[in-house]
Amino acid sequence: KQKVEEVFIESWRASINSSSKLSFYSSVKDEFTWESYLDHARSYLDRRATSQIRCSSHKMNVEIGRYKQINRTERTCEHCSSLGIPNPPIEDENHVLHSCS
Repeated sequence: KQKVEEVFIESWRASINSSSKLSFYSSVKDEFTWESYLDHARSYLDRRATSQIRCSSHKMNVEIGRYKQINRTERTCEHCSSLGIPNPPIEDENHVLHSCS
């Protein structure tokens, strides 16, 4: 059993480290363990929203643009654009969570 688990965890690490889609996820998750936020989130919607952001399963331009085959540098923040901010940043998880106006 332990060998199977070790092989799975190694495969998991390789998958997240080689995927550009999971760049945010790999920046916040480096161990294959249960996440305490799942125990402390107040509601199903809170857990769902947090999980969507962590796994890049959301409607931010960084993801929508991927499916529309838009160059990453052109997946800019619509909110910042609407405020007239010149050269709006890429609308990704870090921008939305930490620096969006």
